[in-house]
Amino acid sequence: MMTLADTAKWFAEYACRLTQSCKRVRFEYDVRYDKASIGVESSSMITQATVWSNGTLEILAVEKSSRRTNVLIDRPLTPNESLPSLLTEYFEQILDSKEADKQ
Repeated sequence: MMTLADTAKWFAEYACRLTQSCKRVRFEYDVRYDKASIGVESSSMITQATVWSNGTLEILAVEKSSRRTNVLIDRPLTPNESLPSLLTEYFEQILDSKEADKQ
């Protein structure tokens, strides 16, 4: 199972890519609730990925114009899933949609 420290490591490795494409990027480790959160904001969307210590991944995307919230994923990871791969996949989709907004 992926630990919260591993989530921080993924963010450290991927943060440069996020900061190049988003106007705000943040990482937060919440000791009180035992979770790690990665947030990004573009001109059209705010996205937050939360990794809980019990192995649950939740990714929410809020469209700024409509304030509509989309739950991209909210479930425990299975033992054969790779959290780094899932985070990369979802954030690449978000970054790709942001690039499409520019065109």
